[in-house]
Amino acid sequence: MSNPYQPPTPYGEPYPAQPSGPFPPQSAWPYGAPQLRVPSDLAVGAIVVASVLTFVQVVITIASWPAAESYRQAAADGVPAWDVFTVYDGLTILLFPSMIACYVVTCLWLSRCRSNIDTFAPHRHHARSRFWVWLCWWVPIVSLWFPFQVVRDVQVADPSGRPPVRLGWWWTGWLTYQILSQGTGRMTSTDGVMSEGVATALPVLETIATVALVVALVRWVAIVRRTTEGQRYLAPQ
Repeated sequence: MSNPYQPPTPYGEPYPAQPSGPFPPQSAWPYGAPQLRVPSDLAVGAIVVASVLTFVQVVITIASWPAAESYRQAAADGVPAWDVFTVYDGLTILLFPSMIACYVVTCLWLSRCRSNIDTFAPHRHHARSRFWVWLCWWVPIVSLWFPFQVVRDVQVADPSGRPPVRLGWWWTGWLTYQILSQGTGRMTSTDGVMSEGVATALPVLETIATVALVVALVRWVAIVRRTTEGQRYLAPQ
């Protein structure tokens, strides 16, 4: 049994998608082979909600620059950051529902992909069991690499020999965004007076977070499309 806390394959080394065959013999399904349900609609949904989240983050970043001036003025007046409310603060409220939508739709898509593989290619090895599809994103510590492994393991090898999409840039961008987003959230929710230096750094950090999220989105679109396309190769020939 492999170590459940073993980190994923280094980002610089492409992880080869596992072959989809051989398929279970027809006799394995006494009532006929099950129908392959390619999660095309869920794939579109996963891309849409990820795009919405990125759009919200872009708008937040734009609003963070004038907000920084308000925080600097509050710091000069000795007003706690918690008592300052700007357009930026109002927009950050939209992050929570956007994140929830991304989580639900993405996990539904991954669950369908995993279910197809378990049905049509039961010999396939997965680093994580099925319940981690839903838990891996928010369980502390393991959320740093379990989602990477879950997404990696639902990729199916292309019969034409086309290599799978590399996950490194997507995962690096997503982790960078998550870390910076949590950091800026703590900066603006403190009950103390925000220093002028911190206020100046706020929009800079938001900008870096947005760039990281855009990079992650571009790679995510490719990952979702290629993975969904690969699901078609699971059908018995």
